[in-house]
Amino acid sequence: MRYVKWLIVSLFLGFSALLSGQNLPALPKDGSITIGNLPNGISYYIVTNQRYKGVADFALVRRGRADSTVTRSELAKLPHFNTTTPRAFLSRKSIGCGRDGYISYPDGSTLFRFDEVSMTDQAASDSTLLMLFDIVAEQPYQYAVIVSGDVNAQNLVNRMSVFCMSVPHRNPVFKKPEYSWTQGDGMTFGFKPSRHPTVSLDLRSPRTPDAQMNTIQPFLTNVYVTALTHITRMRLLETFHDRNIPLQSIEVEYVNSSMSYGDEHFIVRVGTTGDHLLQASMALASVVAELSRNGVSKAEYKTAREVTINESLSERDNSDFVDMCVSSYLWGSDLATTETKVKYMASRNLKVEDELPLFNDFAKAFLDNPENVSVQWEAEEERFDEWTYQNAFKLTWENVASLKNLHYPWLVDEGDTLSLGGSRGKTKLKSSLPEPASGGEVWTFSNGMKVIYKKMPNDGRIDYSLMIRGGFSSVKGLRAGEGAFFSDMLWLYDIAGMNGVDFMKIMSANG
Repeated sequence: MRYVKWLIVSLFLGFSALLSGQNLPALPKDGSITIGNLPNGISYYIVTNQRYKGVADFALVRRGRADSTVTRSELAKLPHFNTTTPRAFLSRKSIGCGRDGYISYPDGSTLFRFDEVSMTDQAASDSTLLMLFDIVAEQPYQYAVIVSGDVNAQNLVNRMSVFCMSVPHRNPVFKKPEYSWTQGDGMTFGFKPSRHPTVSLDLRSPRTPDAQMNTIQPFLTNVYVTALTHITRMRLLETFHDRNIPLQSIEVEYVNSSMSYGDEHFIVRVGTTGDHLLQASMALASVVAELSRNGVSKAEYKTAREVTINESLSERDNSDFVDMCVSSYLWGSDLATTETKVKYMASRNLKVEDELPLFNDFAKAFLDNPENVSVQWEAEEERFDEWTYQNAFKLTWENVASLKNLHYPWLVDEGDTLSLGGSRGKTKLKSSLPEPASGGEVWTFSNGMKVIYKKMPNDGRIDYSLMIRGGFSSVKGLRAGEGAFFSDMLWLYDIAGMNGVDFMKIMSANG
């Protein structure tokens, strides 16, 4: 993963960037952001953003873990709020909170958020600022005050300098959590009882080195992964639609090094119905495995790149600036403007067809790490069979990733046979023979792939399963030769009067 990140940087900034991390220059700070330290050691970030007139967002970051019960009680009583409580003040002045409320705990630190404070109401703005300093006085940690909005930076610094006179020195030694990358040794699986069937994939990768957090490298990586999230989402939407798998929800998220002290995570989560969770799991595995095997097409990447760049250039609001300053204070990320970063990309003037091979190299290196993948299912416990679901996911991933000449959309002759009903492959059906155990037929294609085909009597749907090469050489209770494919047929409806899931349970019990 670190190699592929440097590969991206080398293309955009020149191959000398590979020689040493010090060759990557720090990005210049956004001129609208004023940073510094007050006499008692408190850091401050002030963003002059006049997009929203008359309001500003206030935040206080406390480095280090604190007792959440004590932290919540701080908004119940503070020294300068004698006639009212901080909570009552916030309610009376209609001061909002962040996505996670007034208090959240990003990666072991504490974050207080107070949004849309009226700057035309000086009592409201001064009291909010005073509240932050009262909180600072409560516990001896390192702190940063962040204000973003329609403010005069110098005037605000002067006011904070007065308020901090009543607060003891607050800059104790902070020991940053040590980081080391631990390579996985294989896919891991988990299950959580729930009434909402979902399957999620979490792919870990190493975090960006601290020395590179304020350079162009994290931005370029984020651009590529953001494009990958768009493509993954679109492929999942189309795949679920084509295969008639109900899709209740879909989330694709990238947790990068500017959001925690730990590993980076690429998380894909889909919700479906209980009857289709196994099919949804196999579809998710096949989508990610195919992306890791063969990358994307020019048309896909062009669309995703345009969407990503447009999102990057969207105007930031006060909340965005607060998030950026919090990330800089806690994890060392840059404070550069988006325009500055995009200029690095524009300066290379790369055409889509020239950049596509690099993106595909990145996608393959980023996704082709099954040893660092963890999969979790949520479903009703009585309907979940651990052995069946785990093996279905692993076998789908391994076999799709091992096939050659994959091409999106999936072709039945070259790719994922779960789309047999609607795909139009280039190979021809070579033979069709009865398959007595399932009551269906064995289809053999001209490329050697074999598929069990069975038409269901109720709704005319087709259910089938790829005869995966390898399989088990023998299965208890089956004649010689049958186990080579029966052990991998996960969704047959009729085998000696049992449905496919029951059949797999019996085989698991019998060893």
